[in-house]
Amino acid sequence: MIDYAHREQFRNKLSSVAFSAKSMDLNLSDEIQQLVNAYNQASDPPATMAELIEAFWARPEAERVALIEAMKAVEVQIQEQQQSEFSSDEGFNLFDD
Repeated sequence: MIDYAHREQFRNKLSSVAFSAKSMDLNLSDEIQQLVNAYNQASDPPATMAELIEAFWARPEAERVALIEAMKAVEVQIQEQQQSEFSSDEGFNLFDD
């Protein structure tokens, strides 16, 4: 995969997972939880993201691919949880007494 694409995938997926982790109960691996915590607790999120991307890029390609795949699985978990919450509201009617 093109270098730039790997970096952007990592940035996008970590941002997405970190945002969702603030309000959802997610089942994250220790590694992803550490990344999410580092980003969410950062006093300077853009600088922290740059550091995390550099650390990500220092890994062997197989590890980078595995981490991106793990984050994709978390995104699926987020979508399923959101759909579950949405479908539990389907029977709601504002005008029901």
